[in-house]
Amino acid sequence: MVQLIAEKALQLPPITLKEMSGIKLMNRTDTKFVATIGQLLDFLTAVKEQYFVQQIGDKRIAEY
Repeated sequence: MVQLIAEKALQLPPITLKEMSGIKLMNRTDTKFVATIGQLLDFLTAVKEQYFVQQIGDKRIAEY
């Protein structure tokens, strides 16, 4: 299941830390959502033209 999520997330275009330096991050509001895996996969497909995945070095998927 994690592999499916990673594959969908990797379809979003990357954005590097340098590219993000012009984005104001301190005045944002984070919103959390609860969703099923299916809903998450559908969401990632739906937003791939509007959102980016942060890329650090050659990594776009971070382990926590």
